[in-house]
Amino acid sequence: MALDSDFYDGLQWDPDDAEEVSSRGQVPLVFNEVGPMVDWLIGTERRAKVDWKVLPRTEDDVDNADAKTKTIKYVSDLNKVPFARSRAFADAMKSGLGWVDDGARDDPTKDIIYAKYEDWRCVLHDSS
Repeated sequence: MALDSDFYDGLQWDPDDAEEVSSRGQVPLVFNEVGPMVDWLIGTERRAKVDWKVLPRTEDDVDNADAKTKTIKYVSDLNKVPFARSRAFADAMKSGLGWVDDGARDDPTKDIIYAKYEDWRCVLHDSS
């Protein structure tokens, strides 16, 4: 994942190979085609945001579905969820995985439900 992230950043030369090329009097150039493509995908995601919508299963559930939609929207606005999702999406495009941490907290001075971005470098991912 770090190697993929480096490719996005334009760090595409192995240090030994770059040193060998430099010793021959050449400059280890990088024509980064990965970065602009990933930036285009990230921008497309940012322009295509959608809001939550809970749909009722029956006619009797219309009021409950509307209340749930408003509750989810409130929590989303309070925690700035669209920004966290965009950052996680950007990580997924650059390195392969992006994380959003959703949960509940017991601190009475803060809202109970939270959603926040988590950097992929701080998460231990069990591939099995």
